[in-house]
Amino acid sequence: MALPEQERGWWIARWEIEQDSCPQCGRPREECGDPTKRWYPQRSICYATREAAAAQRMYDHLHAEKPFHDGTYSGWVKDFAPGAGKIYRYEDGASIWAAPVDLNPEDKFLAGG
Repeated sequence: MALPEQERGWWIARWEIEQDSCPQCGRPREECGDPTKRWYPQRSICYATREAAAAQRMYDHLHAEKPFHDGTYSGWVKDFAPGAGKIYRYEDGASIWAAPVDLNPEDKFLAGG
């Protein structure tokens, strides 16, 4: 059974857009493939992802010496002492991307520190 003409046109247009889109950034290839175009690095923070990454790191550390259990989650290493509690790595929750304009010039995340 063939699709109606209007729906067929929509699917073809969508396919053509996907074919012309960069698989890395999703922009049109002619835009991101232009070596003369200026791009500005940007950073976005997802605090939910950051918290999950910190929890995963703590969980990994807790079970570094005895990573296996009997299914009851009860035989864990008791000498876990992270000291400061949650510790975040620089990449926890951060996404680095580029935009054709500097959307947040106050964020000097590449300056170090």
